[in-house]
Amino acid sequence: MTNGESIAAVVARVPVWPQLLVTLIGSRVLATESKLSFARFWHRPTERRATVEIQSIPSAIALGSFLTLVFYLATPYALTPSAKQTSDIIVSAMIGGTAVHTAIIFLFFVIVSTIVDAAQSHVVDRAVLASFGRQVESERKAGSRRDLASILAVEFTAVVHTRAFRLLNAAIDAEGARQESPARLSALSFDGFQRASRHFVRALLPLLPLLGFLGTVIGLTTAISELPRGLTGGAEQAFDVSASLAGLAVKFETTLLGLLASMISSLSLNFLEKREAELAAACMLIVKDVGERNV
Repeated sequence: MTNGESIAAVVARVPVWPQLLVTLIGSRVLATESKLSFARFWHRPTERRATVEIQSIPSAIALGSFLTLVFYLATPYALTPSAKQTSDIIVSAMIGGTAVHTAIIFLFFVIVSTIVDAAQSHVVDRAVLASFGRQVESERKAGSRRDLASILAVEFTAVVHTRAFRLLNAAIDAEGARQESPARLSALSFDGFQRASRHFVRALLPLLPLLGFLGTVIGLTTAISELPRGLTGGAEQAFDVSASLAGLAVKFETTLLGLLASMISSLSLNFLEKREAELAAACMLIVKDVGERNV
């Protein structure tokens, strides 16, 4: 906000292309640096004492800032409320100009950015699994006697820090009934890093509807505080019930916006975790299938 202006008004008045470039490029640089840092840590954990994370929070904030600016840059052209219908009420809530509206939009895009980064990692995991399956099939056709552990250790050293590698390694270990081996401990360690990242996202999700309720409470408090003046203002300042009700409707926009953002974010995260669970099952299945064929 600047001099009482909403961020939408500021974005419409001031060129924001430099900010768009800085936040987008910065988010990608931070995300790449985080992935490389985690990969280095995973290869040599004793040589790095600094805290590492599997997903970069600053990267999510930078990308969330970029998406927020894009949202406020595009909404005046894409979304224009007209009649008081359901879709128009939703549009009006999305382009509201209060600080709470902006906070909800920004927080929503930070969560979306975190999910997008996790989805990119999941795509890499899927590629690793597909590559492993092709390598195993190639070894089988060539008549090679190498076991799955050797193939994974020799051919996939470049992706040792990925979740797919850890899942495959753990599945191979489980197939060999070595439950307390280093591979299983590595898989548990990787899962710990991933859970820590998800705790952050899940901690942000409840803030979306709570911010919406906060905006509504602030609006209602302001409206109620003005009622005595309207009721005692005399004939020349008659209390306008219709205007007051219309104002109260606007106050509930933040609640609507927070609930919509929460639902979309929750569905996106649950879909991603469903796909990740399917990946873990696929890793165990491919190891089991190869083990049965080799019997």
